[in-house]
Amino acid sequence: MATPTNAYTRLLDALRAADSDIIEHGDKAKAQCPAHADGRPSLSVTRIEGSVLLYCHARCDTADVLSKLGLDTRDLYDNRRGLSHAYVDGRVTHRSHDKKFRQSGNTNGSSLFRADRIANADTVYVVEGEKDVLAVEAAGAA
Repeated sequence: MATPTNAYTRLLDALRAADSDIIEHGDKAKAQCPAHADGRPSLSVTRIEGSVLLYCHARCDTADVLSKLGLDTRDLYDNRRGLSHAYVDGRVTHRSHDKKFRQSGNTNGSSLFRADRIANADTVYVVEGEKDVLAVEAAGAA
């Protein structure tokens, strides 16, 4: 039985298979983008909780990058069915690869995602959604 991989490993493995040069630094990597003629790594790959952020600095569309690798948006998630986020007030949000959204648990909750983690922070960044919060946390901020 094959060992399950997370989205970060899955994406880097696909980039290696496409002969892309990759420079790794912990949970972040830069690679040659397979969607355009890339003389030096311009594709950023960042592991965040439960998924991966993918960004081409030459502005290639994510779907085009994934297509060139034989992947699709499901492959951006550790669990290819999507991602769930638990809030301190008992609410749970569920997001799928095709951007479908639903809530369970305390659906009347009003807490902000991970607000409980900002009490001792010197600087707090206010962002729009859970994925943005996870990106800020991956960069070492609150």
